[in-house]
Amino acid sequence: NKIPPEWFMRPEISKMILKSINDNEEVFVK
Repeated sequence: NKIPPEWFMRPEISKMILKSINDNEEVFVK
């Protein structure tokens, strides 16, 4: 596993990523 870059760990970025993943959950399931 790669260590995420610093910006990835920023709370606002993490929330955006998590929201994006949740919104597109079906895409990731396939």
